[in-house]
Amino acid sequence: MKRVSKINDLKSLVKSKAFSKLLMALALTGMVLISFPTGRKDDKKETSDANGYSQKYVRETEKRLTDILEKIDGVGDVSVMITLSSSEEVIYAQNEKESRDYSNDSDESNSLSKENSRLEKTYVFSDHGGRTALKISSTEPTIKGAVVVCSGGGDPVVRSKVTEACSIALGIRYGNIFVAKSN
Repeated sequence: MKRVSKINDLKSLVKSKAFSKLLMALALTGMVLISFPTGRKDDKKETSDANGYSQKYVRETEKRLTDILEKIDGVGDVSVMITLSSSEEVIYAQNEKESRDYSNDSDESNSLSKENSRLEKTYVFSDHGGRTALKISSTEPTIKGAVVVCSGGGDPVVRSKVTEACSIALGIRYGNIFVAKSN
C-alpha cells in the first residue's frame, strides 16, 4: 500500500503548478547555459562584432553587386541579399612568457619530481591615436549565398547571366545563388 501511496503523491506533485513552474525555470536556465560558448577559445584569434564590420561588409558588397547586375541587359531593377558563413577574423600580436618550476622530493624509498609550468600571454598595444591592440592580420567575412530578385528574373537567359555574375563576383558556387523575378 505504501508504494501506491508514493506513486499517487508523485502524480499529484507532477500535476501541481509549483512543479510546472520549477520545470519551466530549469528549462530556461538550461537554455541560457547552452547559449554561452564552451570550450577553450584561442586567445590570438577574435572575431569582430557581428553587428559591426561584417554588416558593413555585407551592405557594401550588396550595393556593388546591385550596381553591376543592373548594367546587364534584361536584368532591370535589382534587389540583392547576401548571407555570410563566417565573420571577419582578426589576429592580434601577443607576447608569450613561459615559466617552469622544478622541485624534487625524495625520501629513503622514493624520489618524486614535480614540474609546474605557466604560460602568460599579453596583447601588444600600439599607442598611435589611442591605445589599440596591434593587428597582425585579418580575413574578410566568408560569403555563403546570395538571393537576387530582379525584373528580368523570369527569363532563363537573364537568370543564367545573373547567376554567373554573382558566382564570379562573390566567389561562390551556382547552387548557393537564387535568382527570381520580382513582382
